[in-house]
Amino acid sequence: MALKDLTCKAGDSKDYLCTFTDSAGNVINITGWTVYFTVKGSTVLISSDVSVHTDPTHGITTVSLAAVQTQIAAGMYDYEIRAKTNDVPAKVMTILTAKFTVSLPLRAVA
Repeated sequence: MALKDLTCKAGDSKDYLCTFTDSAGNVINITGWTVYFTVKGSTVLISSDVSVHTDPTHGITTVSLAAVQTQIAAGMYDYEIRAKTNDVPAKVMTILTAKFTVSLPLRAVA
């Protein structure tokens, strides 16, 4: 998975498609894994755990954020994606960290 800064408008629903690959670019089977998406300022602002994946045998999952989750103050925050494998014992690894920028929409929608 390549380093990628993310952006969204406050209050928008967002889906982020993630593909897990090894250093050679081969897809990683993520069947049975749990993927953790976290956005943090001084505290955790957004948290989403994914255990049902879009196409796990091809390393694809989708992190879906509801509008209420992205209703945070405009600004630039840190985010990370971590994964826990189904190995025994399970391996936990940080997949990537980057920036998550939230901007205000031009018009509020009720």
